[in-house]
Amino acid sequence: MAYDIIAQEMRRPTVFKDESALFPDYVPTNLVHREPQLKSLGRIFRVTFESPGTVSQKVTLVGDVGVGKTAVAKRFGSTVESLAKERGLNLKYVHVNCYKDRTLFLVVRKVAQQLIPGLPERGFSAQELFGTIWDTLEGENAHLLLALDEIDFLVANEKDAPLYFLTRVADEYIGKPQRLSLILITRNLDFVSDLDRSVQSTLLHNIVRFERYTSD
Repeated sequence: MAYDIIAQEMRRPTVFKDESALFPDYVPTNLVHREPQLKSLGRIFRVTFESPGTVSQKVTLVGDVGVGKTAVAKRFGSTVESLAKERGLNLKYVHVNCYKDRTLFLVVRKVAQQLIPGLPERGFSAQELFGTIWDTLEGENAHLLLALDEIDFLVANEKDAPLYFLTRVADEYIGKPQRLSLILITRNLDFVSDLDRSVQSTLLHNIVRFERYTSD
């Protein structure tokens, strides 16, 4: 009886052409009026395609709620993964919501879960766990594009330590290819004032702004 009820409901016709568009994680194929932002990201990260490993890029996406920052980041990430594959470049995009994962350890754990399935997480510090991630990237000759959404919640919870670590982690691997680039997503830049000056300089170098949608 239960099987019949569930099966009947699952097969029932829907008035929606694509019900997946109703879910919060849905990313449309075409992002209307966000071509300038996509082009800016393309220009900023072009070097990662032309000269992989030579530079670690960082960019901050800034704009109010509902202006498409997350959708653009995810669409860009999935697109560059595909483009990289066409070029024989192993690039992985990972998107972390810092509203949910508000510590460096939780952020790094989320990355590890996606890049190294089955990796034991207990007994590691955030730095040790990231070291394992870096070793994996080295072993696979891979590059990581990490998007930190709602980054201000991470900063509010742990101050500038997480961003200082992530923006300086490559210093531990001098002479080796750069394997981490960052996309930070925030509603405004107020959180930057609480950061170390060196981190401020790094994060303010590339800013992509999202204006509110208008009736035009």
